[in-house]
Amino acid sequence: LPQAMVSLAFLRGTLRSDLPVEVWRLAHETAPTSGLLAFGRANNISFRTFPSEFSLHSANKYTFKPAVLLLTSFDQALFIDSDAVLMRDPSSLLEVLLAEEQRSAVFFRDFWTL
Repeated sequence: LPQAMVSLAFLRGTLRSDLPVEVWRLAHETAPTSGLLAFGRANNISFRTFPSEFSLHSANKYTFKPAVLLLTSFDQALFIDSDAVLMRDPSSLLEVLLAEEQRSAVFFRDFWTL
């Protein structure tokens, strides 16, 4: 959660992105503090928790990534890892993908696997 909050502060403050955001966590992970919740309300950020049955059936944290896309409240979504370093507002990427009028998926390799 701390890394995600640094990324979100950068997204909102430096990149000036106003895209709505959902931050997901497992039920057994630390809940956001009142300060984080206040930051979220002020910045169009929702904190969501996976249903507990997800936590019970998977030991691999990477299996939750596709589940986020299934459970999100958004019609269109950009899934961005909390440790991703954005260089510009991701709105332009979303606009390009939506302009194609088709469902698209774009994958980027993790820096550490290059």
